[in-house]
Amino acid sequence: MLIALPSIRQPQRRSKLLRRLRLLDLIHQNASRKLTFICAPAGFGKTTLLIDYADDTDVNVCWYQIKYTDNNLSLFFQHLLASIREKQPHFGTELQNMLFQGSNMSPRTLATELVNEFSQGIQDFTVLILDDYHLVCEELEIVTFIEYLLEYLPEHVRIIIGSRSVYGIPTASLYVNEELAIIAEDDLRFRSNEVKDLARQHFQIRLTNEQADEIVQQADGWIIAILLAFRDGTLSSAIPKLAEARERVYDFFGKEVYAYLPDDVKFFLQVTAICDEFNSEQANFVLDVSTSETTIHYLEDQNLFISSFQSTKGVYYQYHQLFKDFLESCFLDLPGNKQEEIRRKIAKWFEEHNEFQNAIRHLQKAGDRDYVARIMDGQAKAMYISGQEAILEEWYKTLLQPTDIRQLAPDLLLNLVKARISQGKMEGCLELLSLAEPVFKERNEFENLANLLVMRGLTFRFNGEYKEAVYYANLAEKYVTEHNLDRHYAYQAIRVKGLGLFHQGFPEQSLDVLNEAMIGFKDLLAKNPSDRLKHEVIMILADIGFIALGQGDVFKAQSSFREAFELSLNMRGNQGDLATSANNFAYLSFLLGDFQKAWQYYEQALQTAEQVGWDRVIVNILNSQSELLLQVDELELAENALQRAIKILEKMPSGKNSSNTFQIMAELETLKGNFNQAMYFLREAAAAGSTDFNNPEYQIRMAEIYLAMEQPELVSSTLGKIMHKLDENANPSQARSKAYYMMAIVEFQSGKTGEDTQQYLAKALGCAAQLGYDQFLVILTRRYPDMALTVSRAWKNKHLATIIERINNYQTGYHHLVTKKDITEDTPALTFQVRAFGDGEIRSNTEIIPNSVWQSAGARALFYFILDRGKVKRDDIVVQFWPEFSNAKVNSNFHATLWRVRNALGSKQIIAFDGIYYSINQATIFYDVLEFEELLEKLKTTNLSEIEQRELGLQVVELYHGDFLGDIDMSWFDKRRAELREKYRNHLEKMAEKAMDRNSYTDARNYYEKAIELDPYQDYFHLGLVKCLLRMKSPAAAKAHYLNYLRLLHDELGIEPIPELKDIFDRI
Repeated sequence: MLIALPSIRQPQRRSKLLRRLRLLDLIHQNASRKLTFICAPAGFGKTTLLIDYADDTDVNVCWYQIKYTDNNLSLFFQHLLASIREKQPHFGTELQNMLFQGSNMSPRTLATELVNEFSQGIQDFTVLILDDYHLVCEELEIVTFIEYLLEYLPEHVRIIIGSRSVYGIPTASLYVNEELAIIAEDDLRFRSNEVKDLARQHFQIRLTNEQADEIVQQADGWIIAILLAFRDGTLSSAIPKLAEARERVYDFFGKEVYAYLPDDVKFFLQVTAICDEFNSEQANFVLDVSTSETTIHYLEDQNLFISSFQSTKGVYYQYHQLFKDFLESCFLDLPGNKQEEIRRKIAKWFEEHNEFQNAIRHLQKAGDRDYVARIMDGQAKAMYISGQEAILEEWYKTLLQPTDIRQLAPDLLLNLVKARISQGKMEGCLELLSLAEPVFKERNEFENLANLLVMRGLTFRFNGEYKEAVYYANLAEKYVTEHNLDRHYAYQAIRVKGLGLFHQGFPEQSLDVLNEAMIGFKDLLAKNPSDRLKHEVIMILADIGFIALGQGDVFKAQSSFREAFELSLNMRGNQGDLATSANNFAYLSFLLGDFQKAWQYYEQALQTAEQVGWDRVIVNILNSQSELLLQVDELELAENALQRAIKILEKMPSGKNSSNTFQIMAELETLKGNFNQAMYFLREAAAAGSTDFNNPEYQIRMAEIYLAMEQPELVSSTLGKIMHKLDENANPSQARSKAYYMMAIVEFQSGKTGEDTQQYLAKALGCAAQLGYDQFLVILTRRYPDMALTVSRAWKNKHLATIIERINNYQTGYHHLVTKKDITEDTPALTFQVRAFGDGEIRSNTEIIPNSVWQSAGARALFYFILDRGKVKRDDIVVQFWPEFSNAKVNSNFHATLWRVRNALGSKQIIAFDGIYYSINQATIFYDVLEFEELLEKLKTTNLSEIEQRELGLQVVELYHGDFLGDIDMSWFDKRRAELREKYRNHLEKMAEKAMDRNSYTDARNYYEKAIELDPYQDYFHLGLVKCLLRMKSPAAAKAHYLNYLRLLHDELGIEPIPELKDIFDRI
């Protein structure tokens, strides 16, 4: 998708506007809040304020000026992502690739993915500015996305929104948590002093207080009206008011501005105003002139509400919204045929520059529907691949009215069907395919025809018409082979065929066909590892797993479900696959009796399904969770889950999901003893599934109700009616095993011979053994244990014995489902080695923290300041770092800088705040300056031996690698640098004197030379060095040193050395 660069780049500030420090302070003051919401009507200076803030702050600012064409989540998100990538080109690369591959993610998933990218990919404090949010504030998906984004926004990312509407943000939750700041219309109104400053600074008009008050009163503080009053450099008496808004402003524009312009400029304004933004090249093309650049400069000189944007393709321009609205109204005064001609030319420009949405918009307004249909058809596949189903639906609607021209866009119809099928929406798909087919045939578009046949087969499959599904799947496969087309379509067709065969009662043949499709897709996946091909493989693995489960091949089912689950974990683009795979794996764990694992995977599946908004999958998971809860005697929790499912089902057409929900409701009511209600839900289940109530599935459920009612005769007669049907199928089934087991129970309850009971029981166990799982028999035995316990005394069967043993160890209650987790994170211990002597170096666990990680010199300096001071108040930090800033701007800078420090150190805990002081946990830190000063304090003690003094003194010297943080230029650091230098100098002098006293002249020379290097103009150091050299029997060296020093003093300071030093020289 082509991104409109002016939308994601900060506009240039218009001239003759006032920087409003009062409002900037409001934004800075609330920098710690998640959202600052600037809301007011047009013409109040919202955008100007946002531009001024972006220029005034030192944090990273990403700009997104929303257009009304960004009114679906996919377009909105891609522009938002692009705005961040403008400042950080490598941000969200994988996420962008997923969008280009057509990943269709829900608002919650997109928000989650973006938050994860923020946490991993943004290493500096960042502000996202979303201007003109009112253009999308009623788009549900965008609003939901913003809501989730704000809920989980990391602390180093903040959002500022400019809007004319109060809708579209979660104000209640943000306000309660003190995470929202609002700058409203009243805040934005100009005050008298601001009007005076504006008039004086930019229009050279000096106003009295009374005049300023009058202007504010007349204009209601509305800046656009005030600017109009000053536009020509004089004070106009006809100031439009906000209350009279559009009419008065339009009248003012017409009489005071537009009427005096040359005709060619008027026409230029009319034409360019109907574009959201334009450049001189586009204007030249549309107007068929070469003078647009000159006209634009004229407009800028006249201060005619035009602003510019810098882009890689040059400079783009746009008008202030109110002026643009006025100019558009003027455009509508042109003759109709002239308007159409201009719009067609604009559309041609946009089409040639791949801005198809803009081209479509202008063509629609020109009434050229055939041209619109051709563009839509050409872009339909790209829209589907990029996951923009909402745009496809929107385009489709425009083809229906006022006349039906759908046949002009067969590609649009085909890709719309694909989008609908992926969302489980089958309505109208067959009709759309029938409309597209003859056009594809006429054009000989074989690949589209193959794709169409596959989609038709899929539609029949989802509609339960399996013979037709197999028929069209075979046609598609044959068509691909005959025309040597992309094998992707053939493997899709083979999968449809395999599913159709299974539902027609051919499971073995179905497995062979599905394996063929899976091998084909895996081969394609090896060559092109895309999420779309992964999705195909995952779906086939799920198909194979369920069929294998029905065949009693638990191992194959388990391996298929696991492979699908692991593959889905590597897909970020289609979280729906993860939800489905986790649900399948959970269901298998449930069948095998591992309830805890089943619950864990059900929870993961539910969370993911809710993120992508897949209602059918959510209902399926809730059904499964409620069934599991019933088995651990959590009837109330099960009922809550079922009620959630029913609430979702109310918005969906009836079908398999609702049938399953009603069946589990029947089981719940049975356990509660509400047998009539249980039978009611069972009948509702059959009706919802459009299934005969005499179907074995429902009759077995009915037998379970009769068993709970202690009606053995009814159980026996009900099961007797379906036993022959169950026995007709040679494959083992859970239904047949349960039927035999219930027959054993009623035989036992009826007091008949133990031989009959044992015979039915043996059949039930044998069938379960063939299936490979028997947890359903454990559940039945737990509810009706007498039969199994009695039979086991006489019949020593190991299978039965294990069932009874599992009953004895059976655990109930929700707490047994939930895996206990240690919620404390094992954060690795951080140790820091901090050196401040010299240019400074900070290591975390022996690794140097590069200066670039701090993002700003101020953050690194703040760390050293807090560390060196031990503990420090916020006010002390402010005085040293931002003495000239306003309190509000200090708040903004302090919040961002403190975050940068903590981020660079890799832990929030390193810097502590006790409500008054900020401090650093020095237990984890070696700090050379602290060590230096502690050693000096130790040297002051009197109980140290000479050797201990020498060792400690040497350590002090070794620590001093240069002046304290010589690369930081701040007054406090200068003072501290001088203080530490003085301490070191005094220490060197003492060390040298002690070395002289013990006749260690080499050591003394070393210390004197270090002292001279530190302070080259200190006579006493040079005196000491000369004495040392003489005692070392080096008079020539002593003489040379004196002469060099003498030359330095003469050249640099024009003074003589102290007499004592000169006397020694004279005696050499």
